[in-house]
Amino acid sequence: LVAFGMLAYLLITFWARGARAQVAVALLALVLIALVGFSRLYLGVHYFSDVVGGYAAATVWVAACASGVEIARRSRS
Repeated sequence: LVAFGMLAYLLITFWARGARAQVAVALLALVLIALVGFSRLYLGVHYFSDVVGGYAAATVWVAACASGVEIARRSRS
């Protein structure tokens, strides 16, 4: 989630100008993130609670990283 989430954030922020492109990037990231989580469950590598906990922790980490990028962008202006 962290890798795909930050990649999607950066693509939406710096590359995708139109609303359709932004939605496409976000949907692609969400599908990839869901597939990775499902594959962990399907292969029996993790329990459902492990996947949900990983999603929660990774979401906080992506939010912190995105906040850092926004602070850096605004301080340069």
